[in-house]
Amino acid sequence: MKYFSMIAFLFFMFSCYGWGYALVSGAPNRDKDSFAFLSVIGIACLVFIGGVLNLVRLAYPAALKTLLLLGLVFFAISYFASAKMWLSRRRAGSLINAEALKAISGNALPIVILAISVGFFSWALLPAGAFNYDDDFLTYIPRSLRMLQTGTMTGDPFELLGKDIGAHAFLHGFVLLGFPIEYLLGFDAVFSFALAGMLLIAIGNKFNLHCSYTAFALLGFIVINPQAVNISALYTGSAMILGILIASCLLLDQIFKSRSDVLPCFSIGILGLLIAGAIAIKTSFASYVSAYFAVFFVGLLLIANDKRKVLKIGGLVILSTLLALLPWLALHAGNYASSIEELLDPSTAAVVDKGALPVRNIIPLFSANNLFYGNSYLSYGIIVLMLLALGSYGLMIAFGKRAALTLRGYFLVAAASCTAGIVSYFFNALYTNPQSAVRYSCPVLIAALPFAWLAASTNVPDPERPEKLNGGYGSKMTIMIFLSTLIVFLFFSNFISRVERAFYRHTTLSFPVTDSYMERIRYTTSPEAMKLMREIQFRTQPEQKILAWVDMPGNLDFSRNEIYAVGAQGLRNPWVDMPLNGNISDMIQYLKGMGIRYIIFEYSDIYGRVDIYRNWIASEPKTRFKTGVKALYFRKMLALMMKEGGYLYNANGIVLLDLQEFV
Repeated sequence: MKYFSMIAFLFFMFSCYGWGYALVSGAPNRDKDSFAFLSVIGIACLVFIGGVLNLVRLAYPAALKTLLLLGLVFFAISYFASAKMWLSRRRAGSLINAEALKAISGNALPIVILAISVGFFSWALLPAGAFNYDDDFLTYIPRSLRMLQTGTMTGDPFELLGKDIGAHAFLHGFVLLGFPIEYLLGFDAVFSFALAGMLLIAIGNKFNLHCSYTAFALLGFIVINPQAVNISALYTGSAMILGILIASCLLLDQIFKSRSDVLPCFSIGILGLLIAGAIAIKTSFASYVSAYFAVFFVGLLLIANDKRKVLKIGGLVILSTLLALLPWLALHAGNYASSIEELLDPSTAAVVDKGALPVRNIIPLFSANNLFYGNSYLSYGIIVLMLLALGSYGLMIAFGKRAALTLRGYFLVAAASCTAGIVSYFFNALYTNPQSAVRYSCPVLIAALPFAWLAASTNVPDPERPEKLNGGYGSKMTIMIFLSTLIVFLFFSNFISRVERAFYRHTTLSFPVTDSYMERIRYTTSPEAMKLMREIQFRTQPEQKILAWVDMPGNLDFSRNEIYAVGAQGLRNPWVDMPLNGNISDMIQYLKGMGIRYIIFEYSDIYGRVDIYRNWIASEPKTRFKTGVKALYFRKMLALMMKEGGYLYNANGIVLLDLQEFV
């Protein structure tokens, strides 16, 4: 199945390309869009369609298979179109597309580097050997399974959906069409990793650089520690960000080369679609996207001659982004309404954190302290310093008069990306905590730094002697070698550890993975564990609502019962207003008021979650404190219910309670 999964991911990329091709095929001047760029457009297109399907509750396997097959049909159409061009060249006496052959041979070195990396991670990580027992088992995996079994991933108030939009779980659904959950890691760690690398090669081609520049950028992309702790979007986010940057460059081409009265509406829509896709895949990318958009369009206003046209384009990008996000926002409208209602409620005003953005969280970012998930603040701080230097250089070229207007626009894209990367890095520290700030910023840094390297490597010609953009060897190559060598030096030790974990443990997890941990993971995901959980579930009446606080909610049948899968993080959702007065009767009435009939509670705690909740209470972030308090309190209430009796099953560390037995 390992090798079949590799082929399946390849065909999924063909399908994504097909959707991207179908979307741009009717637009003018899109014939030179790269395979990678059209593929990332296809992902953004699928994300939008996924929002619609979830909204109308039709995201079943049949719908996803239809999307997959349609993408392959579009890919076949593009192939036959290319074959038709080949036949026309044959009649003209030219069998070989010299331009395509030159692009492949000219990128031989980066292609080989990427192929070796992708090949290794495909072999080592398909299937995955370990998961994050909290994030993956309680959040990411159940979303996709719930969606495939019920047609939508919403409906669980104890989930984080709303705060996290959930588009990545929709993309995971394509993997689950033919493979077990052990192959979900492959979507990000293999498929998206390969796509992001291909996008960097496409960017090198866009800037007409020598392949050595692209090779050094790829090395940086590969060795930087992504701080992987679950199966959520890392390289998928990097790929979307690179897609946004390429779309911005293509938009600039049309702005500066078209008539002043013509708006490049199609390129505007593509940029908005990609921005919406990035946010829908992971909301933590919103800070980067917002900062990038602001810097890019303010800078464009300053360098462009037609200010009114730029203002129109900026407004249309915002509009297209909102329209592309609309299905996902509508999907979570109820949760958003509850959040706003709570914020406006005077009775809750007293408990809102006054110091929600503590400035002191920024101080550790300037230290050399080690990070729990590998490397140190200093390692990532040096990346931020590189972004600062490269962004400053980009602004200098963008606002100077030396280069052509289009080239100045490219440097503006790089400068905006660098600035947004820095802003999101520090914003994440204010919004969360220093350790999480680095982890959340990794997908951004992994995309922004190589792009900035490539953009800064382009030659800036004299206005009196305009020439084609080229890389060449010289001072810029020396700087590129120095910067990439520094990054490799900083992250090499961790990179070797990542390779060893992938080889021996078949995982990308950045925290220690012991033999006992893997043994517990194997049991939780085993057919035996699923069989036991289903047997317990089948003791309930069909279509009755179940509240399940178990190690792996994905083992339940979401199509048989409406299931509220509890995770500790979801207990602090604004719309979960459970009574905290210590009265068990009030808690039972609250749960009955939610329509809950049964409770499945796995009290064995083989993963030591109780100790984790206690540690959260002692931790600095107030959100973790509140989560720990609520989690321990709710477990206490469930334990008291067990003492009251009323259970239909109580063995193997799992209890099934019937709330109708409680008066």
